Amino acid sequence: MYNQEDLLPVNRNYYILGGCAVLIFTVVIAGIVFTTLPNQQNQFDSNINVAKENNAPSADLSKYNQDSDLDRIPNFVEQEAILNTYIAETDYCQKKFPTCSNSPIEKPIYASILISASTSMNIPAVDSKLKYQLVKEQLSTNLNSNTAKPYIKIEVRSFGNKGNLSNIANNESCVANLTIKKFDETIPERDNSDYVGNLFKSYVPNGKSPLVYTIEQAEKGFPDPTANNLIQIITDGVDDCNGDLKSALAAVKTRGIVKRVDLISLFANQDTSNILKEATEVNGGKYSASSNINETLNQNFNSFIYERWCKAQAFNNVYQCVNDNYSKAIKFMNENLSVQTPKNEVEKIKEIQGSINIIIQNFRTNNDKKLLLELDGVLNPKRN
Repeated sequence: MYNQEDLLPVNRNYYILGGCAVLIFTVVIAGIVFTTLPNQQNQFDSNINVAKENNAPSADLSKYNQDSDLDRIPNFVEQEAILNTYIAETDYCQKKFPTCSNSPIEKPIYASILISASTSMNIPAVDSKLKYQLVKEQLSTNLNSNTAKPYIKIEVRSFGNKGNLSNIANNESCVANLTIKKFDETIPERDNSDYVGNLFKSYVPNGKSPLVYTIEQAEKGFPDPTANNLIQIITDGVDDCNGDLKSALAAVKTRGIVKRVDLISLFANQDTSNILKEATEVNGGKYSASSNINETLNQNFNSFIYERWCKAQAFNNVYQCVNDNYSKAIKFMNENLSVQTPKNEVEKIKEIQGSINIIIQNFRTNNDKKLLLELDGVLNPKRN
């Protein structure tokens, strides 16, 4: 006799990209998670018309009314489809893939933002702003907007920065790191424009681009190596200090202290963008070439929260399990329909399949609403 566990596939759906606002973010979640799941309605209608013209005597339907677990699947169908006769399929799947209450905010999200201070950041970007001026403006906005989120701790480092000391040699620039904002540095919630502006006074792009070296330094600088550690890179070029970004990110991923490394390419040429994109994405990071740094960072923060949020991930498995189990029951009933099936049995099967459809849709809808409410609570914690 087979065990049900041997027959249930494990869903490996990809994680969902977040939006910059909860409304957009949650709509994206609802859309992507479930569009990949099978459509039950097509199965309900298949083969159901095979006995329309049959004049066979009415069948004894008593076996269809024997349902020990009250999940609308008759016992004989569950036995033939190798399902669980004594535990409702929704309950079984929730036990097989238990959801949990853990969320990223139980341990803070530490986000280390690394910004290039190479000489090329002095090149014009948009609206008469130089690249580094755009970075300062966008990061100031981002730091302000995330000040009220106690579960996100942000540090900002520039790499290759010589500061105002133009006499520093280029080889020294390859090991130059400047911490602009520390993780534990608190930004005032009000009237903070001057405070944030002062943070970036020492950000003077006039060096090289020791990107790999800075990633390694940032990795060592996280307060808790077991926390939800995230690195965000903002650069307009590759490492020009003999660092191999792709290999470096693979090593970071292997060590596991940093859970993800994302990269924003700022007006890089196509060849450079291709190199940065491949190195980032092959190692599981998010790549963007958008000049809206604030929006991209918030999207990355939100998707990282969801990615680390085990309850949502577990429910995706639960729903797939429920869907697959009921599909087996429907398939068994459809395969046993023929031109010899009495009309009253055909109608009974249609009734059961209709009930199953309602159960699946209600289960998905109700849990989806719960998950979206909880996600909203994670992204927008209520404040006193």
